[in-house]
Amino acid sequence: MIFSVKAKRWSAIKLPYSASYPTFSRDSKHLYFLMQKGAHGLGVYRVPINGGLPKQVFDLGSVPLVNLTDASMSLDPTDIPILTRNVGTCDIYALHLNH
Repeated sequence: MIFSVKAKRWSAIKLPYSASYPTFSRDSKHLYFLMQKGAHGLGVYRVPINGGLPKQVFDLGSVPLVNLTDASMSLDPTDIPILTRNVGTCDIYALHLNH
């Protein structure tokens, strides 16, 4: 549920069951999240706050992430996802997307 201060009401955002680490975009118009895609691999997706379907913005494929229990995802100031990657210890890994 999201509360709109301007409209003074709550609204629901439908996220897939497997959505993890929801994070607001800089302009608060989208919600980014990690989602399992099929039997293998993860992807970074975003969905408009005002409704719509999730859109994959990056396929993580075989990028070795830390397991989901210890993982984390956030966005940098330009809405580029920042994820923890497993290279023996938890390091910061930035994805550069072409919009």
